[in-house]
Amino acid sequence: MGVLLVTVGHWALVQAAKFDPQLSQVYVRHIRYQDHYPARASVWAPAAHIRPSVPTPKEMRA
Repeated sequence: MGVLLVTVGHWALVQAAKFDPQLSQVYVRHIRYQDHYPARASVWAPAAHIRPSVPTPKEMRA
Protein backbone atom coordinates (compact mmCIF):
# COMPACT_ATOMS: atom_id res chain seq x y z
CA MET A 1 0.00 0.00 0.00
CA GLY A 2 2.87 2.36 0.83
CA VAL A 3 4.54 1.81 -2.54
CA LEU A 4 1.27 2.62 -4.30
CA LEU A 5 0.80 5.82 -2.30
CA VAL A 6 4.38 6.94 -2.94
CA THR A 7 4.11 6.19 -6.66
CA VAL A 8 0.76 7.95 -7.10
CA GLY A 9 1.82 10.85 -4.86
CA HIS A 10 5.05 11.36 -6.80
CA TRP A 11 3.20 11.25 -10.11
CA ALA A 12 0.66 13.82 -8.84
CA LEU A 13 3.41 16.17 -7.65
CA VAL A 14 5.25 15.89 -10.97
CA GLN A 15 2.04 16.74 -12.85
CA ALA A 16 1.41 19.72 -10.56
CA ALA A 17 4.98 20.96 -11.13
CA LYS A 18 4.50 20.68 -14.88
CA PHE A 19 1.27 22.66 -14.63
CA ASP A 20 2.76 25.41 -12.43
CA PRO A 21 6.52 25.37 -11.72
CA GLN A 22 6.12 27.90 -8.88
CA LEU A 23 3.48 25.86 -7.06
CA SER A 24 5.76 25.09 -4.13
CA GLN A 25 6.63 28.77 -3.62
CA VAL A 26 2.95 29.71 -3.69
CA TYR A 27 2.15 27.02 -1.12
CA VAL A 28 4.96 28.17 1.19
CA ARG A 29 3.79 31.79 0.92
CA HIS A 30 0.22 30.68 1.67
CA ILE A 31 1.35 28.88 4.83
CA ARG A 32 3.54 31.80 5.90
CA TYR A 33 0.64 34.29 5.55
CA GLN A 34 -1.72 32.27 7.76
CA ASP A 35 -0.51 34.12 10.87
CA HIS A 36 -1.10 37.53 9.26
CA TYR A 37 -4.44 36.89 7.57
CA PRO A 38 -6.38 34.29 9.55
CA ALA A 39 -9.74 33.16 8.23
CA ARG A 40 -12.55 34.86 10.14
CA ALA A 41 -15.75 33.95 8.32
CA SER A 42 -18.07 31.41 9.81
CA VAL A 43 -19.96 28.75 7.91
CA TRP A 44 -23.17 30.29 9.25
CA ALA A 45 -22.20 33.89 8.44
CA PRO A 46 -24.76 35.71 6.31
CA ALA A 47 -23.82 36.18 2.68
CA ALA A 48 -22.63 39.68 1.85
CA HIS A 49 -24.68 41.63 -0.67
CA ILE A 50 -22.48 42.23 -3.68
CA ARG A 51 -23.61 44.99 -5.96
CA PRO A 52 -22.75 44.37 -9.62
CA SER A 53 -20.55 46.95 -11.33
CA VAL A 54 -22.81 47.02 -14.39
CA PRO A 55 -26.32 48.33 -13.72
CA THR A 56 -29.26 46.16 -14.66
CA PRO A 57 -31.75 47.42 -17.26
CA LYS A 58 -34.25 48.05 -14.46
CA GLU A 59 -31.74 50.29 -12.66
CA MET A 60 -30.92 52.11 -15.91
CA ARG A 61 -34.59 53.03 -16.44
CA ALA A 62 -34.98 54.40 -12.92
